[in-house]
Amino acid sequence: MWGTPPIPAPTTTRAGHTAVMALRFTVQGDDERECAEGLALLQSLGLRPAMLPRLLTDNRWMARAVPTTKAPTVTDDGRGPVVAG
Repeated sequence: MWGTPPIPAPTTTRAGHTAVMALRFTVQGDDERECAEGLALLQSLGLRPAMLPRLLTDNRWMARAVPTTKAPTVTDDGRGPVVAG
């Protein structure tokens, strides 16, 4: 135990950490209807449901949505799509 070296710090160039961005958007509501309305709003913004409204143990409702396209990666220059404004 005394001769065990300390745990090394994680490297900052991990491919799994910097190459892919996992985006999740969450909706919370007081009831199922309110949560479903929030999820429908996320869908209208171009997201797709990942978790339908579900009652959690602390008596709140939650739903999740994710983008329909992958996030840009380092090989894509990391800037994402260009949108005219």
